[in-house]
Amino acid sequence: MKKLLYIILITINAIGFHLHAADYYVSSSIGNDSNDGLSPTSPWATLDRVSTGALLPGDNVYFKAGDTFIGQLKPSYSGVEGAPISFGRFGEGNKPILNGAGGAKGDHHAVIYINNQEYLEFDNLEITNDRKRWINGFSNKEAYGIDVYNDGTEIMHHFIFTNLTIRDIFPVTFDSSDFNQIKSAGINFKTEKNTVAGQEKHIRDVTVDNCYITMTTKFGIWSRHGGGSDGVGNEMINRNMNFILTNNHTFKTGGSGITPGNTYNVLVENNLFEYPGADENGRMAGRGSGAWFFNTRHVVAQYNTSKHARGSGDSYGIHIDHSNKYVLLQYNYSEDSEGGFAEILGNNEYSTYRFNISVNDGFRDSKGNTLWVSQYPHDEPKSQHNYIYNNSVYIDKTLNGTSLTTGIDIDGVNTYVFNNAFYVATGASMGQKLLSINDGANLDVDNNLYFGAVANGFTGIDSSAIFNNPQYIDNGLLEPIAYKLESTSPAIGTARAVTEPPFPKAGQGIFSHISANATSDFFGNPVNLASSGGNIGAYNGIGIGPTVYEAEDATLIGSVKLNQCVNYSGSSAVKSINNSKKVAFENVYADLAGYYTLTISTQSKTDASVSYQVNSGIVQTLATTGSGLFCFEGGQPTDVKAVVYLEAGVNSIIISDSAPLDRITIDPDVSVDYESENAVLNGTANATSCVLASNGQIVKNIGNNANNSVLFDSINVPTAGQYKIDVYYYATSTRDMGVSVNGGAIQLYSINASGNWCYQGGSPGRAQISVQLDAGVNNIQLSHLTVLDKLTVNW
Repeated sequence: MKKLLYIILITINAIGFHLHAADYYVSSSIGNDSNDGLSPTSPWATLDRVSTGALLPGDNVYFKAGDTFIGQLKPSYSGVEGAPISFGRFGEGNKPILNGAGGAKGDHHAVIYINNQEYLEFDNLEITNDRKRWINGFSNKEAYGIDVYNDGTEIMHHFIFTNLTIRDIFPVTFDSSDFNQIKSAGINFKTEKNTVAGQEKHIRDVTVDNCYITMTTKFGIWSRHGGGSDGVGNEMINRNMNFILTNNHTFKTGGSGITPGNTYNVLVENNLFEYPGADENGRMAGRGSGAWFFNTRHVVAQYNTSKHARGSGDSYGIHIDHSNKYVLLQYNYSEDSEGGFAEILGNNEYSTYRFNISVNDGFRDSKGNTLWVSQYPHDEPKSQHNYIYNNSVYIDKTLNGTSLTTGIDIDGVNTYVFNNAFYVATGASMGQKLLSINDGANLDVDNNLYFGAVANGFTGIDSSAIFNNPQYIDNGLLEPIAYKLESTSPAIGTARAVTEPPFPKAGQGIFSHISANATSDFFGNPVNLASSGGNIGAYNGIGIGPTVYEAEDATLIGSVKLNQCVNYSGSSAVKSINNSKKVAFENVYADLAGYYTLTISTQSKTDASVSYQVNSGIVQTLATTGSGLFCFEGGQPTDVKAVVYLEAGVNSIIISDSAPLDRITIDPDVSVDYESENAVLNGTANATSCVLASNGQIVKNIGNNANNSVLFDSINVPTAGQYKIDVYYYATSTRDMGVSVNGGAIQLYSINASGNWCYQGGSPGRAQISVQLDAGVNNIQLSHLTVLDKLTVNW
């Protein structure tokens, strides 16, 4: 009863605050702090005025779009449950800029400083803090965009940060020699140590969503808690709590994009981390993973992408540092990480990597590993219950064309490596640079699929190793979709059952949508690992490739009859159909919505035709070619092809007015090659032979001059839209490629080295771009390349 009365009182108070909520407006260009701030025409002018205003729960503060505000926003007030105080923008134009540097008294340690206040929300602001001058009371070695700091005696609740741009966050002084002493982040959360029983504190209920954070000395988002003295608090109150970090983009951060430390319950979902560990200007730490967890409890990181992690230490796609419990990493994609794919350091319990995709991770000479389970720091216990299963790994070359040599280093207790697909391309290796296995009898490696140069010392301890090509659908492409499996893959249907690790918070609180056991693969296909028969790797679909649908197994409409003949697929076909007779293929499955090649196989002695209808579309008619003989005379079925659009999932294709119908085939491969030697060559561009190139020829001498180009002037597509274009080329170093579509401006794309020239035995590299094409005939002109092989248009 008391709890119910409390809820009622809170609700009444919140309604009361909302009824009296005020909107305040701030403009540095037209405002004055002597104004009442209650309308866009009488706004306040400065951050100081906002900081000291008598704001009440439910109030809103709006900064004028396009204005810049110098100084620090330090709220001296809090909202309450159900009535937070919010900060946003008004007017048209760019986001208002809040700049902590450039004030008369020095450059602030943080642009927004929240100290012992709560229930605050921030939206649609741009924040920058490039500190150059000292300010009284704060270290020159610190710099934050937003600093949420609890040094009081109570819990701080409810902070929401959405649609923020946070950039150029640098301290006055910077010493790169001690990474752990660098104090900088786009958004920082810190709680001091709990030392008094009954006054335990932390920061809780935090959401950071759809924010862009770039150019920070260290982290993008950082959480810390000082813990508790002996006998004070517990593992929950002595950590910050309930952090939801979603849909953010960190780009060129000096450290990791997201770094929750000493935090209880963390959801990291659908974020993009690009170039963590960057060092662009000598003021950045130069070491970071996409995300990095230490001393946390209950973490789920899923549907994140990490690209180009750099640094002399760590710098994996996403890594599990030390002293965590229950960290689940699933459905993440990592690419070109200097450190590697999976990193689990010391004193962890129940660390899991499952259904992730890793492409070309782990090229650092020291501790550049595909798999790394370490006791580091070495004065802590070894990590226990480490699970690495159903991941897809591809190892080939670095961006400069050097073959990767990654290591395997496992030193834990109860480490399980199951159902992973490892593809190591020619020239690369896994586990041959370093192979260190110290788990002994506690290491269980089983039922992984290996292709290429993987250390025998590792595959030899796999009790059910499979040595075969997993048949990824597009090896080397830097897109997750490339690591689905072809329908003939040996990884399909060969997974073993797995007893999955516990995740105690599954289905609760911020993890209400999370299950302890995997229920889907990376791409959303259903999964049940409690029994065998699923796929090895991160893809659990039926496979990508031609799928055959026999006519005799379809739904026969009207008085349709079958015909038996050994030359038919399956020895059966449907006799000629016309008028009301039809054959309905009602379960045509497409993994993704898009264009597919439909092949219709019929058998007739003379030329004829066949009609088809996809879903509820228009009936289309195709001419077919006769074989010259009836089937009983030895005639074979002939094929006619059409490009059709299928929805994701189940589709219907109805065949009518046809000669004897044998089968239809659906193929996701819809692509057209355009050879460079057959294109229009401008300037010094000229064709020459190359045995390793498509069709045995290449075009060279294109160079950096836009006048030297290759014009593909007859590219035909069915509908207007975005199309993926594969460009095959030779280059010995990273360079630009110029692309002009239908006479438009030249767009430059950076392409990686392909390796050796053709005459040196090198194979072409491939770059994939997306371009807008018109329905019908288009032209694409390529320039700035040195040597071009071909162009492929994918539908």
